Amino acid sequence: MKRRTILKILVASLPWLKPLHAVAAGIREAFSASSLEAAQAALHSGRAQVNNDTIVIEAPGDTVEDGAVVPLRISANLPGARTIDVFAEQNPFPLVARFELGPGTLPDIETRIKMARSAYVWVTVETDGGALYSNRRYVEIVGAGGCGTLAEKEA
Repeated sequence: MKRRTILKILVASLPWLKPLHAVAAGIREAFSASSLEAAQAALHSGRAQVNNDTIVIEAPGDTVEDGAVVPLRISANLPGARTIDVFAEQNPFPLVARFELGPGTLPDIETRIKMARSAYVWVTVETDGGALYSNRRYVEIVGAGGCGTLAEKEA
């Protein structure tokens, strides 16, 4: 195949790349947001989230020794779950993870995140219909990386 033919094919395929570029820009903006609200707005365009207790966030006990490695297990009994977003409220960049799920997947994820200090960990699940569900759990850091207090928890 000639070089000119290959270039014509590539140029013709560029319109297909624009929607992907727009999605990537929104995710990039969310990961660089400096507040929880800004990160959520970048991902979900300000749509309302419904609190849902079927989203379970498990952390080892009530306290974590080191904020550099906070193990989490996230599960959700929500059919049609499409994405899971994990936020650490007090981090300089609150969005710490985004998981995109395949069709028919029932979410059950184990991961490790880094937390700057004791704070709420928020999890948002988006379903196929575009509905947003969220839940949160307070994680207290008591060793290296911060020292949580009851006053921080109630604030």
